[in-house]
Amino acid sequence: MVINSSSKLSNISSKNISINGILQILNLIVICLLFSATISDKLNDHPYINGYSILLAIILCIQVFIFLLFEKKSSDPFILLLAYLLILFFSFRIYTLLLFPIQDAFQRYNFTPKNTNYALIYILIANIFLFSGFICKKEVIKKVTFDTENQFYKVFNPLFGVIMFYVSLIFGNLIINLLPVGIFEIVAFFYNNFFSPNLILLILSAYVISYRHKLPVFYLNTVKIGAIILLVMQTLSFSRSGLLTLFETILIFTLAIKPNIKFKRKYVVKGFVFLPLVIFVAFALYSISTVSRQIKGEKGSTIYEKIELFKESVDLLRDDPLTEFYIGQGLSRAGYFDYNSEIIANKKKYSNIFSWETYFKSIVDNILTPGFNIFDQPKLANSLKYTDGDFGKISLQKEVAGDYGSDQFGLYGEMYASFGFFSLPILFLIAFYLKKLYIYKSNMSPFKNTIKNMLLVSFFYQFMNSFGLDWILASMLTTITSFYMLSNFLFKLKLTTK
Repeated sequence: MVINSSSKLSNISSKNISINGILQILNLIVICLLFSATISDKLNDHPYINGYSILLAIILCIQVFIFLLFEKKSSDPFILLLAYLLILFFSFRIYTLLLFPIQDAFQRYNFTPKNTNYALIYILIANIFLFSGFICKKEVIKKVTFDTENQFYKVFNPLFGVIMFYVSLIFGNLIINLLPVGIFEIVAFFYNNFFSPNLILLILSAYVISYRHKLPVFYLNTVKIGAIILLVMQTLSFSRSGLLTLFETILIFTLAIKPNIKFKRKYVVKGFVFLPLVIFVAFALYSISTVSRQIKGEKGSTIYEKIELFKESVDLLRDDPLTEFYIGQGLSRAGYFDYNSEIIANKKKYSNIFSWETYFKSIVDNILTPGFNIFDQPKLANSLKYTDGDFGKISLQKEVAGDYGSDQFGLYGEMYASFGFFSLPILFLIAFYLKKLYIYKSNMSPFKNTIKNMLLVSFFYQFMNSFGLDWILASMLTTITSFYMLSNFLFKLKLTTK
């Protein structure tokens, strides 16, 4: 009987696939595509990659496969998130760059296949230090006891959180634009940083997941409907990454709460079957949003105007789709490898940007002195465009006046530009302390622990897609503050001790 039972359990588990397993499948697909690229005629005289680039990308896939083998033994949300980013936005990007050499990151300065290969070598080495930091800190199980029954009934009604979500949604889309200019700027700052529907929905989601066995299904449905509403509103605001943002938010949320979650095989198969359709919709929305931004002018302040612009953009694309151009532009926008490698290649040209002096001035002007500035120093991501001389002198006032534009660096790009190969031990420490905080156990409620883990995984995602350490520091301060305020205001928890 024991043998039969274990056999049945084995059969059941074999019908489920973890996030690790899904990533291994994606990694294998990318490896096959890269091998097929080795015989492509497009490699001849390609401006950005050569045969060595393809080989290094394959080695990167093998490295990711090794990381996932280790992660399979001990669930780790950071390694899974790292693998996801490396597979889709680094290894796969080498393949799409071969097919569509249309992109923006390499236009500022000369960029060659030699630069691509050097960047890939640095990324391969940097990954070893990140991975070592994550696996160096093992989880120590500490027994923490909660009186979950009493604790649950000492919270405010989560219905208040639902009401606040819809109030925030209505205020941000119908009321805030009616405010006078002087008041609008102040209210918009507090709204976007501390009261946005995105933040409220994330906190409500954490609460619903933490107490899902005690709450009515109404609250779970509210979270689902809220996510769909935010996706629609992002699309109507001409966001070009609405679907990707929603997916990655769900992914970060899932990894933070249950990285070892498993899905039924039939659902995973259906997901891969419908993946081409999802990609098509994502590129269609990207194209429509891009055209809408180009033609909107002063329009688009009301929902009706946004819908009309959306329809007009669809009509324009129907007459002249420019399919290859928009696919190339979309892949370029999601080409995290591009941003990292461009910064790595031009370390010397950006030396005045990635310096201790610039970081210090930016932190003072953008974080420590709200409402005024001392050095007239914008954030580093807003400063990069000034290096070629076309925009004149670096100035925060120019950015505030409307000459706004930001560049993504990526963790690899910024670390290398700031510290060179001395960045490697810094990467190890970042990974080590993120993991240490993640596995830290204390007398913390399930809800607060979920919030903590969500923030840590989210911060690692921000590090990987860095717009500058100063930008991340500002984001961390506002995010932690807003999460703390909202979680205590909406769902005040009291831990009972025995």
